[in-house]
Amino acid sequence: MQFLVVFFVTLIFLLLLIAALVFGRTPTYRPSRESVLSLLKDVGDGGANQQAWAVFLGSPIFHDDALEKIRRDCYEFDEGLTDVPAKPGLHGRLYDAAGRAYIQAQAEKLTHIIKHTPVSRDF
Repeated sequence: MQFLVVFFVTLIFLLLLIAALVFGRTPTYRPSRESVLSLLKDVGDGGANQQAWAVFLGSPIFHDDALEKIRRDCYEFDEGLTDVPAKPGLHGRLYDAAGRAYIQAQAEKLTHIIKHTPVSRDF
């Protein structure tokens, strides 16, 4: 009797696990252009969340080539591969004034991309 209870509990657990794996989706990082622009402006202003910035730099963006280009430029800046060195800022800011100006330039590029994106609607 005890064997049957353990067997059925295990069977139910395994079936639920299989259903979760079959019907579940893998988590993906799909930020919108507006959310990335907000993040870039926050970094430029000096009030960005360090974890959100690390996720943005470390996660490739496959759904939008323009965002991926900006992410790569920011990553190269963060790694010190650009002409502008990435120096830490004071009072909790991620970068110094030159670094924040570089990030603001990236935000301006993204603003230009957003403004010139054609509008499409599904009917």
